[in-house]
Amino acid sequence: MKRGTPKPKTPKGVTPVAARIYHNQWIADCPDCGNAEFVWIEEPRFMCSECFNGAIGGAWRPVEIPNDRADIEAALGARPLPKTRNWQSSPRTWG
Repeated sequence: MKRGTPKPKTPKGVTPVAARIYHNQWIADCPDCGNAEFVWIEEPRFMCSECFNGAIGGAWRPVEIPNDRADIEAALGARPLPKTRNWQSSPRTWG
């Protein structure tokens, strides 16, 4: 028997939040209150620590990770200062 926390279910029709990079960290913005949370690539799900995803009944939101993540990280990794390593998908910008 596997131990640990069971993965919570996400209701159908919930729009994923887009991951972005800010100061060398993957984060995502809450579409309901505007708060930002760190994103763990291995567990791409989102829970806002401010509103607790109240608009969708406290359920987890999926996180959309870009398919070219490795290329994005490699390009940003060439920048010497972490504060200059910023990226977002829509509109696709390199800060």
